[in-house]
Amino acid sequence: MKKILVLLITVLLCAFALVSCGSDDDDELGGYIHNYPETIQKADSITLDLYIITDDRTSSFAEVTVKRMITQLTELDFNTKLVVHYVKADEYENTLTSAINSNGENSADIVLINSSELMQKLVADKKLADLTSFLETRDYGALNSQIPKALLDASKIDKKLYSIPNNHLLDEYEYLVIDIDYCRDYLKFNNSKLKSYKSMEDAAELISKIEADGKNPSDYIYMQTGLYNMKAELEKAGKICNVVKYPTVTANEAFESAFAIVNRNQDIVERSMEILYAMNTDEELRNLFQYGVEGTNYVVNDGDIVRVSNGENQYYMNLIYTGDIFKADFCSEIGWTKEAYENAYKQNNEAVAD
Repeated sequence: MKKILVLLITVLLCAFALVSCGSDDDDELGGYIHNYPETIQKADSITLDLYIITDDRTSSFAEVTVKRMITQLTELDFNTKLVVHYVKADEYENTLTSAINSNGENSADIVLINSSELMQKLVADKKLADLTSFLETRDYGALNSQIPKALLDASKIDKKLYSIPNNHLLDEYEYLVIDIDYCRDYLKFNNSKLKSYKSMEDAAELISKIEADGKNPSDYIYMQTGLYNMKAELEKAGKICNVVKYPTVTANEAFESAFAIVNRNQDIVERSMEILYAMNTDEELRNLFQYGVEGTNYVVNDGDIVRVSNGENQYYMNLIYTGDIFKADFCSEIGWTKEAYENAYKQNNEAVAD
């Protein structure tokens, strides 16, 4: 009996000791260690190589400066040493092909896609990872609402997504433009009828009336392509402006600017996706790729980026090659202003996939 009591007391003391230790650890780590042990596990350090096109005006000194800052940022935030390889446009495809086929130093993990031909070739050769499942997760699913559906749909090959398209201004509208003073006020065609025309064929009666009046129809009714803000500008100038065709996104436009991940082992693909997601959502990283280092490669003047235009700190990049344009700071020098942002955003929301 005594032996049983001693055993019971010993078990109880051990249980109290374990509970006590568990409580201390939970308090020290914010209470997450018990249910979510993964939250205290630091990701293994890894090196990834990213290939991107740079402008001919970018100096080699500026490239080194920006590369260092990008690496510092990704090492701090993701324990990932991201090595950026800047390549001139005319050398890009050959350099990229060699890097993708390499498994050693200067191999490629994240790559800029700048044409439909390049994309189709890499997919056919099974060089790219399928990213479809990532956008179905909670971690990366936000890209589904950030990137226009038409752009994502146009980026799919056999219903699979092999790249994350850089959100940029999509295609143009086609407008049917009609002169109000002449067609409505002089020829007496009412607004409702004029606004119903969606093609020159719809306007056959109006065209006949113009010709019967001895006028050239193309002076008073014509087709014009343009951006979202063109409609308001034409209407302000006394025109009726009917949308004939909304911006249509084709595969050519989708693959004009996108990033893909080379099909290597799953750990590399997953870490690459983490970086790729940050390039689309993190404004600091986004601006580093596009403008470089503040105070070195550019200055900010009343909210406007002003780039260094001479010397060894020149850093010039194509806005659509460096990530989501809507995450980039404004730079009137390249036409990226608040007004351009607002018009492009509205236009993209009205775009449709081909």
